[in-house]
Parts: sequence; structure tokens; C-alpha cells
Amino acid sequence: VILPEERIRRYLSFLPATNFFKRNCDLTKNEIVSAYSKNTFFPVSDFEYWKAGKFNAEDYSLDFNISRTFVEQLQELWQVVPRPSVVNESISESLNIHNSVDIKNSFWIFNSFNLSDCLYSSNLFECRNCVDCDQLYLSDNCYESVHCFDCSNLFYSTQCASCKDSYFLSNCSNCEHCLCCVNLENKQYYVFNKKVSPEEYRKLKEEMGFYASPLLDLAKDRFQDFSKKFPLPHLFAYKESELFMHTVA
Repeated sequence: VILPEERIRRYLSFLPATNFFKRNCDLTKNEIVSAYSKNTFFPVSDFEYWKAGKFNAEDYSLDFNISRTFVEQLQELWQVVPRPSVVNESISESLNIHNSVDIKNSFWIFNSFNLSDCLYSSNLFECRNCVDCDQLYLSDNCYESVHCFDCSNLFYSTQCASCKDSYFLSNCSNCEHCLCCVNLENKQYYVFNKKVSPEEYRKLKEEMGFYASPLLDLAKDRFQDFSKKFPLPHLFAYKESELFMHTVA
């Protein structure tokens, strides 16, 4: 029996992570940007050259030897057949994109669908103007946020749904104008899980200095210490129409 941790390790070993490499195409010898480094054991082809079908995959065929294991021979085949440097569809005005569809005006994106104006992110679904994010769905104007759904103007947050105009939230739902809060639902103008007036909120937000590096680092540390006081669910799930996403810690 293979443990779940070992299964995911083996699965991830087949996938490029979130890096790009400059290398030469093994077929055209031209310099390309690839999700695979030059040290891979298989040849890599420029995506456009590969997509155009300018080489015949059958040229790399091997005769099957019944006296040897299938896996052993499959591995040998993997080592000789060229793979595309990236895999994309409908990419416009974007650079360094891999395993994604319908991406516009974006940079350094992995495993995403229907994005525009996004940077350095992965696993985004129908998002706009998001930077340094992972696993966001139907969200816009987010920064350094993970596992969030239907959020807007959300920063440094995790596992949130339908939240906006907030900083440092964890496991919150339908919250607005909140700072450093955990496990809240349907709240406005909360700071460290305490209700404040709109005037107090604006004052505290200014004092915490989210736009200056030293104060921002201090705010991150304060929120991390504060969030340790609260239990978090092992499952984060949200269902809207036919979209259902979940993560298990």
C-alpha cells in the first residue's frame, strides 16, 4: 500500500513546478523558455514547433519486447520522444505561461484558466488583476492570497469566500473592511476579531502601515501569532452553482 504522501510525491515528480528555464530546443537548437530545465532526461521541443507537427512521433517508436516489463520499456520511450516546452491555448500578450488556457496580458502563470492582468500565480480560475496568488476562483485585485473564492481587493489572506477590501483574513466568509481576523462570517469593520467604527478602522489600517515594508512585516508576525489562537477546519469547501472546490489540509 502506498501512503497518500508518497502518491502525491510521485504525482508531482511528473509535473513541472512553478519555474521557467532558458535552454535550447533539442529539435531546432533555438533558445527557448521552457518549464523543463536543460538537465531533463528527455528531449524538449519549442512549443510552436511541436504544435505545428513538424516532426513525426512515430519516428521514435520502439518494438515491444514481451520478455521485458512494460514499465521499463515505457520509460525508455519517455526518454526519446520530445515533449513541448510548455502547453497552452489562447494566450495573448503574455509571457512565461504554462498549462493554461485563455490568458491575457499576464506573466509567469501556471495551471490557470481565463485570466487577465495577473502575475506570478498558479491555479487561478477566472481572475483579474491578481499577483502572487494560488488557487483563487472568480476573484479580482488580490495579492498574496491562497484558496479564496469570489473575493475582491483581498490581501495576505487564506481560505476565504466572498470577502473584499480586507487584509490578513483566515477562514472568513462574506467579510468587508476587516483586518487580521480569523473564522468570521458576515462582518464589517472588524480588527483582530473585534468590532470597530469605520473611523477607528481607517486609523488602525493607517497605523499598521501595509504599504511600508518594516510595518508590513510586523503586521504579518502579529497576525500569525493571533491566528494560532483559533482552530481551523481540516476542510475548506465552497459551492456556487456548479463550481465546487475544496482543499484538505
